[in-house]
Amino acid sequence: MAYGYYQSENYDSAAAYLTKGLSNAPDKFSKTRWYYLIAQLWEKSDNLANAYTWYKKAHSDALNPLISVYAKINLIKIDFKQTKTPWLELANSLQQMSRREKYKPYTDILYFEMAKLAIENKDISRANEWLLVAIKKNENGLTQKQKAFELLADINYKSSDYAMATLAYDSLTLILKTNPYFEKIALRKKWLPIILTNDIVIQQQDTLQYIYNLAENLQEDYIKKWELNEKNKTDKLSSLFIDEDRKAELANEALNSMGNNTNFGNNSFGNNYGNNNTGYNLNNAAIGNSGINDFYFENKNTVEIGKQNFAQKWGNRPNVDQWRRKTSSAIIYKTNNSTDAPQSRYANDSTSKDTARISAMGMTKEKTTSVQLIISNEDLIKSTVELNKSSFQNAQTFLFQLNDFEKALPLYQKVINLNMDDVITERSLLDLASEYIHQGNRATSDSLIAIVEAKFPKGVYTSKKTAVENKKSQEKQVEADYKEAYFLAQIGNWATLSNKASQLDLKLKQTKWLAPYQFLKVKMYAQQRMDSLAFVLLDSIIYMHQNENIRDRAKNIIEELKKRKETELYLSKLNADSLKTIATTKNPIVENINQGSQNKPLTMDAGLFFTKDETEPHYTALLTNNIKEVLVKEMVTALGYLNKEDFKKQNLDVTYLEFEPNVFVVWIGPFENLNSSNAYLNKIKGRLSTEIISFVQSKQYELYILGKSNILQIKNSDDLKKYKGFMINNIYKQ
Repeated sequence: MAYGYYQSENYDSAAAYLTKGLSNAPDKFSKTRWYYLIAQLWEKSDNLANAYTWYKKAHSDALNPLISVYAKINLIKIDFKQTKTPWLELANSLQQMSRREKYKPYTDILYFEMAKLAIENKDISRANEWLLVAIKKNENGLTQKQKAFELLADINYKSSDYAMATLAYDSLTLILKTNPYFEKIALRKKWLPIILTNDIVIQQQDTLQYIYNLAENLQEDYIKKWELNEKNKTDKLSSLFIDEDRKAELANEALNSMGNNTNFGNNSFGNNYGNNNTGYNLNNAAIGNSGINDFYFENKNTVEIGKQNFAQKWGNRPNVDQWRRKTSSAIIYKTNNSTDAPQSRYANDSTSKDTARISAMGMTKEKTTSVQLIISNEDLIKSTVELNKSSFQNAQTFLFQLNDFEKALPLYQKVINLNMDDVITERSLLDLASEYIHQGNRATSDSLIAIVEAKFPKGVYTSKKTAVENKKSQEKQVEADYKEAYFLAQIGNWATLSNKASQLDLKLKQTKWLAPYQFLKVKMYAQQRMDSLAFVLLDSIIYMHQNENIRDRAKNIIEELKKRKETELYLSKLNADSLKTIATTKNPIVENINQGSQNKPLTMDAGLFFTKDETEPHYTALLTNNIKEVLVKEMVTALGYLNKEDFKKQNLDVTYLEFEPNVFVVWIGPFENLNSSNAYLNKIKGRLSTEIISFVQSKQYELYILGKSNILQIKNSDDLKKYKGFMINNIYKQ
């Protein structure tokens, strides 16, 4: 019951039921643990009186000293909260508590709690100080120490002290994936060394530029102060996590134990392995009597001796991963400049009278690199370029690697204000614009983009934008070229399509329109009975395309063309009467057009969107029924003569297309608009059956007027029939 209420965040009920269940505690250890849990639950429900009672009970009865310590800490906190005492007095109370002999083993815990209080009250300086004490005085295991390192790293990262933050993060050796900040910690451990390197450059160049702008008589004093300040920083970082008092105490204990401890000599590894029982008992006795373990890493004295030997050889190094890589440049300087007499890091270059050099913070014993003091405008420009580059690199690292826009923004602003490199400045503006889009701040992003376009007309953004626009324009043009070819195929204007073929071959090559265009050419050859050319093109389609659908379609067309050739050969051998019988009785597609949808409403499919655009080019069409191709050609010739004589100024073409087997469409156009096509059809309509194409009965053709956009949508007889209903209602009544 108690756990259920806890899960539902009903803490007072959880505390009440846990209190009722105290009699079920398996032992006194568990019972005092439950006391502490009850106190926490009452505190979560803001019942400080009950919380105080149970914390007091946990403190007095606890068998686990840690429970007693934490209960005492919470008792003090509640006392001060109820009396509204300033937080510093609460911290002082905890500090006094740490001095009592009873609580000395828990100094690290007490200082850790003091640091949390300081952070809550935004006193980062004291928080840093107390966390360092918590680390140095750690006696409560690695987990507690790791908590202190994690908190120290976080507050120094936030306060931009990247040297200390890097050291603290490097000291985090036990990060579990269950840690809610696991990803953030892992990323900071990875990228902070790079940020630190750039930050050192930024601080160096800022200082060098400041010195350059000082009066000459002030420069030397400032350099000395800077040198002293850097040395102090180095000294502090080199022994950051070392407790000097504890170090000396352990060293003395180690020396004494080496003279007095007979177990160390008698109970060697060989003795233990040779006589397991005896070795085990002697070791246990040694641990029980003196607190010293013969196993090297469990014996504080021998570990401390090892540390001293290490320090003599390698210098004072913090306990961090990959220490040989010298992650902190300040530590490197300390290690390599450990002589008693401090040497100035500033020295004149003997090979040049015009330059003064300062040894870099990153020098080593093997090789010394130096940075030049600024003594001229040329040096100032070089310094600013280096400052600009490092600021930009850190800005991008914060934004893209650590997702920390708050840290990145001032660095980007610095780069933009310096404006030393057009590429870097433009990139900075674009990075900010991208981030503002991500945040949903479109107005700010657009204003930054406008600045980029105005300030860098030939920059990366404008060039890429122009390239994208050109590509889109080219793609639109290619699509338009294909649509024009498709339209010419729809109206059977093979002469124009053939003239444009060579240009279209080049334009559509290596585009998505190539395969559809090749099938249009196949249609053109087949309609003009150029089957040999159609076969060659179909074979090339099968060879060049990997898409099985395209290849299968080409193979099917080859089979259909072969069948047509066989059919035509068979028909040519028939006598005239038989041919007449076949021509007048076998017309399945036209019959389907006339009969297929008599009872269906004339509704458009989802893919058909017929429109009435009176301004676009229009065409007049004659859809034939039961007419042979030879008569269709005569119709084209007759209408061509008519247009040359009566409509010469309109420059009209007459073409025909076998729309489906034995179904032909004669196209007349283009007309400038719908009104022009209507006027034309009204003038010739009465003359068609009596004069112009009197050799064809009026019932053997239908008249249509179609805009160019509607022609492009019609692919078969069903589409044409649907258009007919649209035309009668909106454009032209037959």
